[in-house]
Amino acid sequence: MTETIFDREQARELRRIAEEKAARRRPAVEDLSPEEVRRLLHELQVHQIELEMQNEELRRTQLELESSREMYFDLYDLAPVGYCTISEKGLILEANMTAASLLGAARGSLITEPFSRYIFPGDQDIYYNHRKTLFKTRSPQVCELRLLDAEKNPKWSRLEAAVAQTKDGNPVCRMVISDIDAHKQAEEKQQNLEDQLHHAQKMESVGRLAGGVAHDFNNMLMIIIGYADLLLADKHPNDPEQDPLKQILSAAVRARNLTKQLLSFARKQVMTLKPMDLNEVIRGFRQMMNRMVGEDVAVDFALEETPLWVKADVSLIEQILMNMAVNAKDAMPRGGRLLFETMTVELDEPGICSNCLEVTPGRYALLKISDTGLGMDPETAQNCFEPFFTTKAMGKGTGLGLSTVYGIVKQHLGDVKVLSQPGTGTTFMIYLPIGAQAPVPLPSPEKARDDVPGKSTIMVIEDEAAVRRLACKILRRKGYNVIESEDGESALSFACAYNKPIHLVLSDVIMPGLKGPEIMNGIIKYHPEAKALFMSGYSEEHISSENNQKYNHPFISKPFSGSQLLAEVAKILSVIQ
Repeated sequence: MTETIFDREQARELRRIAEEKAARRRPAVEDLSPEEVRRLLHELQVHQIELEMQNEELRRTQLELESSREMYFDLYDLAPVGYCTISEKGLILEANMTAASLLGAARGSLITEPFSRYIFPGDQDIYYNHRKTLFKTRSPQVCELRLLDAEKNPKWSRLEAAVAQTKDGNPVCRMVISDIDAHKQAEEKQQNLEDQLHHAQKMESVGRLAGGVAHDFNNMLMIIIGYADLLLADKHPNDPEQDPLKQILSAAVRARNLTKQLLSFARKQVMTLKPMDLNEVIRGFRQMMNRMVGEDVAVDFALEETPLWVKADVSLIEQILMNMAVNAKDAMPRGGRLLFETMTVELDEPGICSNCLEVTPGRYALLKISDTGLGMDPETAQNCFEPFFTTKAMGKGTGLGLSTVYGIVKQHLGDVKVLSQPGTGTTFMIYLPIGAQAPVPLPSPEKARDDVPGKSTIMVIEDEAAVRRLACKILRRKGYNVIESEDGESALSFACAYNKPIHLVLSDVIMPGLKGPEIMNGIIKYHPEAKALFMSGYSEEHISSENNQKYNHPFISKPFSGSQLLAEVAKILSVIQ
């Protein structure tokens, strides 16, 4: 249906006026000659054709206008970004459909509404400064903030604005709104991954430093413990010097325990791995745990019914339980509840990524330890596994409890994570790989003979002179024939020229030049009867992994006392080959 501009009355009036003007301009038709009539009809036909052509052009123009309107609708209303016009007072004057969708409101309801109503409360200051600067400087402005969607959830958006003027000369803001929420989430995920990598690298660096310090410290402690032990053995029970020597020995042993914790964090502690049921270890530790946390803390257990066989060092797993219990007790000064849970979990690639675990896919025993204590803020939770990090008062803790747990778990090829918030308690989740079988009963031990020290020759190879002299002194006091060597080259030269039996080689593992196992392989060529006892301030597992080989010889960890060394030597020399 064609729309008319004028109503019928107006059309008739217009017709009347046109006829009057035509009558004044032309003579009556009866007064015209036939030739003039033909010419007049021709003119009328020409004008009619012109009018038809003009009407056709008008219709074509109208169609083009309608097409342009549709294109404008597609470009403006359905654009991938939101378009808004905002007054200097911050009121929405115009918005396309995309803007309405981003703001979570119907398009019609936006008009004359404050744009700030759709901004996340925490980002209001960003928008205020953005709009203020825009109208003050009249230069384009860009900012990123969070808008509220229809469910009032914050979504990241970028606002790009420029100043324009209305027909009456009033300044307005022409704004483009871009949805950048997915981009922000990707950035946040990337930042989290970078933070995790940085944290892992930091922990690795601290671990290497701690392990190196502990190794060197162990060599010094061995001198203190060894000579204090020798002096104490020479004293009469009633000798007044016995008590000072015992104090020295006690302090050195405490320092040894401290270095042991550092080595645990550095994953270089000596471990004796064997199949064990994690549930059974926890049950066996229950009574001690109750005594440790006190009567005001209720200790509960929710253990999986089936055994959880893992290959682990029982003493180190008990160390984890003890440290976690002490930590939970300190977190609950007014009492509370401590819960130990175990279960089997299957970790695949997606599960590992979602939990941010640094483990290989497979079946794991999960030990969850939860308390109802004070909880931790994000910064404390992030740093809680670092050595010497503590929130306790001076003298109340070493800051090595959780770092020891971290190191032990990592040394067992597992991982540990923490979930905590202030006031809601803390949950530690410890993952240990499942795969060990129930232990097989060991065969009966071989017959043994009494070792005769005076008939046994021991070669001691150690690059630390003080440690070497101490070991030799302990062995000579027992009656062994002792050969000293400071490095592998001199040891091999002596062994080549020595024509008597060498029954045992006591050697450090890590030395300049040849390493302990390499030296032993050379000595066996000349003395196949020789046995080996390796010693080191690092764990046997760490040494094996560092050198890509497993050593099938007895091992003793520094620092050791004289009695420990003699017992190990006697055990090796007493076995019948």
